[in-house]
Amino acid sequence: MWVGNKHVLLTKKQGRILAVLLQPPVEEPKSTETLGRLGLGPDWTRGAVRKHIARLRSKIGAAGLSMQIVTCHGYGYSLHLGIERKAR
Repeated sequence: MWVGNKHVLLTKKQGRILAVLLQPPVEEPKSTETLGRLGLGPDWTRGAVRKHIARLRSKIGAAGLSMQIVTCHGYGYSLHLGIERKAR
């Protein structure tokens, strides 16, 4: 995935989850079920969604991208854009 001039290597599943998070309105929370079904397929689990979200957060942070995946407890996740970060 290219964001500006930064390249972030994602798996297909991570890319699909990020694509769901980027669906408008971007900052509106997406349910864990929606992320699982659309990002991982029919055999998704909450644990698998959590694992892929954790890895996406690590990759986003390592690249210093201006976005953050936020946990919406009891529901799912949302993507906040324009968060200033420094690459690790």
